[in-house]
Amino acid sequence: MTSSDLATVVLLATENADDRVLISALLSQLGNSGFRLADAPPDGEALPGGLTGREDDVYLIDGRLAGDDGPLRQIVGAGCPVLVLTDVEDPAVEQRVLEAGAWDCLARSTLTTSLLVKSIRRAVDHHRQMRAIIGTQAALAASELRFRSLVRNAAHGILRTMRDGTIVEANPAFAAMLGFASETELLNRNVLEFYQDPSDREQLGAQVGDGKHIPPVEVQWRRRDGTVFWVRLSGRAFEPDDGAITGSEMLAEDVTEHRLLESQFRQSQKMEAVGRLAGGVAHDFNNLLTAMIGYAEILRDQVETGDPRRSYVEEICKAAERGSTLTRQLLTFSRKPVGQPQTLDLSAVVRNFDGMLRRLIGEHIELRTWSGVDLGYVHANASQVEQVLMNLAINGRDAMSGGGQLTIETANVDLSKTYTRTHASVSPGAYVMLAVSDTGCGMDSEVKSHLFEPFFTTKESGKGTGLGLATVYGIVQQCRGHIFVYSEPGQGSTFKIYLPRVGAEDGMDGVQPARAATAGGSETLLLVEDDPAVRALAQDLLEQWGYHVLVANHGREGLAVSHAYDGVIDLVVSDVVMPEVSGPDMVRHLWWTRPKARVLYMSGYTDQTAFRMGLQEPWTSFLQKPFTPDALATAVRRALDGPDASA
Repeated sequence: MTSSDLATVVLLATENADDRVLISALLSQLGNSGFRLADAPPDGEALPGGLTGREDDVYLIDGRLAGDDGPLRQIVGAGCPVLVLTDVEDPAVEQRVLEAGAWDCLARSTLTTSLLVKSIRRAVDHHRQMRAIIGTQAALAASELRFRSLVRNAAHGILRTMRDGTIVEANPAFAAMLGFASETELLNRNVLEFYQDPSDREQLGAQVGDGKHIPPVEVQWRRRDGTVFWVRLSGRAFEPDDGAITGSEMLAEDVTEHRLLESQFRQSQKMEAVGRLAGGVAHDFNNLLTAMIGYAEILRDQVETGDPRRSYVEEICKAAERGSTLTRQLLTFSRKPVGQPQTLDLSAVVRNFDGMLRRLIGEHIELRTWSGVDLGYVHANASQVEQVLMNLAINGRDAMSGGGQLTIETANVDLSKTYTRTHASVSPGAYVMLAVSDTGCGMDSEVKSHLFEPFFTTKESGKGTGLGLATVYGIVQQCRGHIFVYSEPGQGSTFKIYLPRVGAEDGMDGVQPARAATAGGSETLLLVEDDPAVRALAQDLLEQWGYHVLVANHGREGLAVSHAYDGVIDLVVSDVVMPEVSGPDMVRHLWWTRPKARVLYMSGYTDQTAFRMGLQEPWTSFLQKPFTPDALATAVRRALDGPDASA
């Protein structure tokens, strides 16, 4: 047997051509020292097949072959010691390869002969020691090492307690979760002291005492600094060989962020559902109000001024108008009105509205305003922003019946991904904040969860409709913004509104002044409306004004009426939302045969996604329900006198 047969063979598997030069140079400095360098196939798939079977061989492999799909684990599984070469020292890479079974991780940039030889000899010695451990003892020792590494590096908290709750073992993640620097600080402390609710402690303690597994349960814990957070616990009772329960083993996961996002998502879904309901109610109610207002005004014109019945009719008109105001608020909440956004400076809006706000809140409340420096612009409707300010000011005033301070603040805000991760439906980016704070009675979490729902109010009966904050919510959503409320009982409230920041050059043209319109004409109109009362009212009025009116009950019938009529149709007056065929869909079909027809949409359910394509064309216009006879006359005349569809 030659000396080369007794030498430790260093099998080098690498994709780096310089590695053989480096390792050979380092080993050559030792002379005849019992090490021999040999090449192993650098192919990750071929390498495991090239195992020599020699007990003292050491594999030195390129770190690129140490991935999850590389040969490292297969070599370790075959019982061969492995050293891994990396470019530089990287604790994360070192931890990964050591956990995979490598004996050491060597950085090319700092590798010396002594380090290489020391690592090789240590790998060989350790490998011999491992071979000396027989049967299950070897497997148990290796498993224990891996288990401890797994526990120490686990992302979630792991702990073992005595039956009375005393902590006897814990991992670093558990200590960090509770705000401790090290798990040793937790030893001999009682885990029960971290429970926020005593009943949770008793319930889990009883389950451990009964020898039961601890099913997944979410409870509140307190950190070292007193902050409360949610944790999901699961585990089992700990039973040594004698079968007596001595304590418990538990897995603890911090789910505070998950619960927050889940709660916000549920709230968002609820508000969306309530918004759809509010929009649907407003749509149907607007149809009723249109008929009520129209016929009431016709009746009022037929009653003499001195007739006592005229006052009754006028009261009907006033009541219908108040109903119209309610439906507009519902539509605002459901984010469905058609608005004309402008490029606004929120600080300027606040300054211009200052006098109104001071009269609104009264002298017993001090109003303070703070304007941000170099404030950005937002896209919004100025009157709607004023409505937001008014509603929030009223809300703050009512919360400070004994006097207090109302503060309005504007500022540029950049919302980071860290912030938006805990606030559902918020996108990171640049915003302008409008904050309204009061020093009033504040709110608890139950009130806050219903705050923006229509008709929800904590005020006495008859002192509020419950639509003020719902309207605020709808306006903010229309502007693609977000609103958050910070409040505690007795600590006042702060409403923070974030609107996307835009440049001054991103402004939109304002509404063009309306031209005077003359009621009446002789043109031919196609009236398409699925509500019988509104259809009958509109037909009566249009015919009284001299128009030739073709009538259809829905979109499909409107197409049939148009097809059967040989003359020119000057204007299509159509509802937006109808069964089977909507107004915009019907108009798109009519356009092929009547390209010069103009269009007047009317709707109380102003879903922008349904009619935006119609409104964006110059030959279309829109009339909001409920409408008065004068409003209908003006809208029809203006639509007829508008630009030609074929232009």
